[in-house]
Amino acid sequence: MAPNGIIMESILHKILKFGADYIAESIVLSSLLGIVIRAIYRFHTNQAVYDDIMRSKKIQMLITRLSADRALLGASRILVTRIHNGVKWLNKEHMNKLSIYKTLTIEDYTTHTKHRSIDSELNDVKISQLSEILIQVNDKPFDIISVAELPSTMEFKRTLRQDKVKYITLFKIEFQKRILGYIWILFSVDANRDQGIYEDVIKITSEIAEEFK
Repeated sequence: MAPNGIIMESILHKILKFGADYIAESIVLSSLLGIVIRAIYRFHTNQAVYDDIMRSKKIQMLITRLSADRALLGASRILVTRIHNGVKWLNKEHMNKLSIYKTLTIEDYTTHTKHRSIDSELNDVKISQLSEILIQVNDKPFDIISVAELPSTMEFKRTLRQDKVKYITLFKIEFQKRILGYIWILFSVDANRDQGIYEDVIKITSEIAEEFK
């Protein structure tokens, strides 16, 4: 074979060897990359599952405590509501709304009432529509509100009466001086004013605030 042919064959051999090595390395790197991606995905998935489990345990603990407090107070229901942003106006300001955080709605099933208009009323209701009630806990952790003393023009008053609510003990859920929601303890009779139980509810509001922040 001519010298030029030998040189060309050697170059071609090197090119083919380089290509084969490159392909092999690419396959190995791709496999390693795939393993790393799958490991990262599994880690985050497992972490998310773990976080959900821990969160569920905390929620279950809060439900247990709220259920005990509801029973001790002789209240009809406990509702946990959360503030969220509604639509934006043209000036880009948010219209804040209130919604029931359903996981933490506790009621007395032994005296289960037929009407649940309050639930539909509180879901996506504008804060401004409940200002007469909510303003009462702006500067204090809770207040006892008589439904009879609410303004007669207030639409929500009719809803409360329809669902046989006579008193509300309202607690604010607050984080770093920002109100994130409210706990409503509803009474079909005169409100129980046990300060010890109310102190426990105040502690629970701080734990719920950690979930809402």
